[in-house]
Amino acid sequence: PRAAASEREGVSGGDVQGMMQHLGTILLRMPPASFSAHGVAQIVNGYAKMKREGLVMDVGPKGVEDVGFLRLFSHLARVARQMGRRCFELPCDARHVSNIVNGYAKAGIRDPDLFKHLSTVAQELSAGAFDAQNVANIMHAYATLGIRDGPLFARMSRVARGYEPQTFDPQHVANIVHSLAVLGIDDRLLVSHLYGNVLRMRQTSLLQSDFNAQAMANLAWSAAVLGVKDAPIHRWIASGCANRIPEMDRNCLSQVHQYLLSCELERIHGEGPASEEALSQLQEHRGMIRKAFEDGGGAE
Repeated sequence: PRAAASEREGVSGGDVQGMMQHLGTILLRMPPASFSAHGVAQIVNGYAKMKREGLVMDVGPKGVEDVGFLRLFSHLARVARQMGRRCFELPCDARHVSNIVNGYAKAGIRDPDLFKHLSTVAQELSAGAFDAQNVANIMHAYATLGIRDGPLFARMSRVARGYEPQTFDPQHVANIVHSLAVLGIDDRLLVSHLYGNVLRMRQTSLLQSDFNAQAMANLAWSAAVLGVKDAPIHRWIASGCANRIPEMDRNCLSQVHQYLLSCELERIHGEGPASEEALSQLQEHRGMIRKAFEDGGGAE
């Protein structure tokens, strides 16, 4: 419910909306020099979270856009475009870039000028400035908004390929390969590195059970779209998806449907008894998977 969280604190949803609108008015009056990169990131993600929870609306009662909400994000974008590493720019680091683009993606606001500027900033940062979460969040944000930035993704790829397997957690791997698949970026070196890591980490720190239903569905769909042909990887994916079927929503099942078709028609999962046995575990759920697809579940 929209106001559930706020009502537990004795504040109604309407009060929260009014408070956020009032705060937005104050922020709009503040000059860019009043902000820090950390502050922009916090504000953007706060409003994005409120919007996702229905506590801040960007559409009015008749479907008219809430100019105040969009003006606020436009104002914050102007501030963020002053961020950089030069002495006259607003100081920032990889975490700030990651959090800001992630906030805009969560809010569903596509600002090409902002994302172009932050792409430049990210590419100027050293590899050591990033961690796996920064890389995954940046790539995921650009993919979510459909912004295909070749030079940025090439840079993020080089950074990610330098990480050891234990650097990644399941969500990092799933978000990165899904971003490549969504944007149709052919990066075989990174794909090989990440899918290979999934298999190796299974024997070290990560197990199939560490990947939730959405992450497993993303891995499967992305493997099909990216044309991954590695029999051990596909055995691992097919088995993992089969184990997560009861937890998958319609969108996840639709993604698995496309993966299953690619295995059956294009044989991307490989040949031999082991590959067929792994796929058969998934085929046992064919009816549920097909129904989700036919009912309109759409893979991103």
